[in-house]
This record gives sequence, structure tokens and C-alpha cells, in this order.
Amino acid sequence: MGDAPPPSPAIVRWPGQEALRRACAAAGIPCLLVVDAQLPRPELGPNEDVVRLDDGERDAAARLGQLSARPASPASSSVHAAAPVSVGSDDRAVRRVVGLLRARPERMLRWIDLAAGGTDRRRVAAEVADELTATGWWVEVLDEVGVVAGPILEAIP
Repeated sequence: MGDAPPPSPAIVRWPGQEALRRACAAAGIPCLLVVDAQLPRPELGPNEDVVRLDDGERDAAARLGQLSARPASPASSSVHAAAPVSVGSDDRAVRRVVGLLRARPERMLRWIDLAAGGTDRRRVAAEVADELTATGWWVEVLDEVGVVAGPILEAIP
């Protein structure tokens, strides 16, 4: 069998989802940054491209296609677990994933780093998102890749 296909690009709103952008970059996931027309274009990393919000669907689709076709740059090893983390049943998996995300906010927890044989990944992701959002956290689930979360920071008046 050959290598697994590269992850699909994430669509990231810039600058509102900066933490997701950093997590994707660290995990080697390509990103299409969506930027408001009046904001300056951000400096791009090797797995990134940018489209303005008013550029239209064709331009965005073309850029996503180009990102998908690029060979991925290696991910930062700092976000990967040293060995797969055993999570056991779905209920244990939810508790374990919530704990890992709280311990490492704004860093991608990849599904591949969880020894989760037999667990329902979609159920676990949904329950993790429900639990964290109920306590003031944002959560982004990338179905085939992993999950990233962080506390919602309130603006200081």
C-alpha cells in the first residue's frame, strides 16, 4: 500500500482564526486564508494561499485545487505525540481528548496520535466540541486530521 493522501486544505478566516492557522501550519495541513477586502494580505507560509472575501468562488476553488496539488511541507514535530495515546471507549476518549486539548490549547491534536481503535471519531469530536464550547472554548474539527481548540478571549474594554 502507498502513502496516505495528504490532508485536505483547511479554509481559515484571517485574522479571526489565527490559532487555527498556527495549528494547521504546525501539523503540516495546507490552509486557504480568507481575508476581508480592506485588510492587508498576510505573509504566507509554505502550505498557504490567500483569497479575498470578495474574490468569488471560482478563485477560491482554483486556489484550493492548487493547495491540494502541492506537496505538503513537513509538520512541526512539536505538535505530535511521542507515542499514540490510548483512549479506550468513546466516553473515555471524550474525557481524554478534552484533557489533552485543555493541556495544549491552540495546538492540533491529530487523530493518528490517538490509539482509538473502535471509537466513533465523529461522536467523540461532537461531544468534545459540545463540552468545550459550553465552557467558553472555540473548537475546530478537521474530520480526517484532528481537532484544535482554545479559550475564547474576551476583548478588554
